[in-house]
Amino acid sequence: MEHGNQAGGGWPIGPEPADDTAARAESAAGDAAPFAAEPAPAPAGDPSVRRGLLLWLVALLALGLGGLAFGMQELAALIAFAGVAIAAQAADVDPRWFAPYVVVGAVVPIGGAAMFAFLANLIWTGDLTPALRIAGGSVAILAAAISLFSIHPAVARGLVHGLFRTTADSHALRLAARVVVMGILSAFPASLVVPQLLEPMLNQPGGLFESGPLGGELVGYIVLALASIGFLVRRDLRQSLDRLGLRTLGFRDLAYIAAGVGVLFLLNIGADWLQNHYFHKSWEADHRVNEELVRGLTTPLAVLLGATAGIGEEITLRGALQPRLGIPLTATLFAVRNGRGPAARRRARCAAAALLHHDGDGGARDLRRDGGVHDLRRPAVPRKGHVSSAIPPAGAPRLRR
Repeated sequence: MEHGNQAGGGWPIGPEPADDTAARAESAAGDAAPFAAEPAPAPAGDPSVRRGLLLWLVALLALGLGGLAFGMQELAALIAFAGVAIAAQAADVDPRWFAPYVVVGAVVPIGGAAMFAFLANLIWTGDLTPALRIAGGSVAILAAAISLFSIHPAVARGLVHGLFRTTADSHALRLAARVVVMGILSAFPASLVVPQLLEPMLNQPGGLFESGPLGGELVGYIVLALASIGFLVRRDLRQSLDRLGLRTLGFRDLAYIAAGVGVLFLLNIGADWLQNHYFHKSWEADHRVNEELVRGLTTPLAVLLGATAGIGEEITLRGALQPRLGIPLTATLFAVRNGRGPAARRRARCAAAALLHHDGDGGARDLRRDGGVHDLRRPAVPRKGHVSSAIPPAGAPRLRR
């Protein structure tokens, strides 16, 4: 895909990336490298790499086919990407695995370009205003071009150096850079088509939670995190847990967690109170949207979705990516992913709120300004003469109750 063949120079789009010796030297010297030193690559032909890849092949096939069989498309997609990530790690530690990575690695930039072309088509054929159609479609086409150009090694190296602030170069780093750039570029065009994509699922009697089995994302994100740091290929279990920042919690850690939960709870209550009293129309619109999002949500589902976001996403983005990308850009990518995206992402965003507002009989409740209680399973009725800002503007797709 993006690198030279093993004989040197025969592959038409560039030479093999150098190993990450420079990154290890930067880390050892205490430089400002944004991630910890990588383990030294295994000797060529090391049987441990072959054993690790065999285990990965069995696990990925089982989870991927299982996800498809049980209708967990998100699990299948995450497992497929984990396969690309582990192939990149294998190509970094043993040149003999370069050719397989070329084949599977091409899926990312080509698939990204296809995704952006799909978004552009939805934007141009939708009911948006002309200005939004032009802006959104142009961004989507530009992102598709960048995705395709990232196949070229010079472009990929530029993305690595710009995002990760390191002179190191590897297949895994180039793959990560492509994914980060595509994720950030998708924010604006994807946000324009979310209502159009949400409408069929919200029109189901059970709302978003009737769109398919849940729980696959939690498993998929954990597998992706392990693949992206080279578990069983570059690192053993102890090294992998250390790389992801997973360790036994001490008393100080538990104290920080308790304090953080308390502060966040107070901030959430305070922000809701301020919005309710000073921006009531916006507050009503937000709560009306939440009513649609949590329709059909039960306590077990809320716990599962909270674990998906709080464990699966955090391990992948904060544990695997943040040590390389840094806090600001990782936070930006996290915000982009949680501000739009597939239905399960929006389901996970409402899980914490649903847990806080869930009553004993399984019905989520919404505290209104007058102190009454409104059952979220029943449609909210706007006040007479009041037009809620939750109602889409003229020309935008409308969600039918």
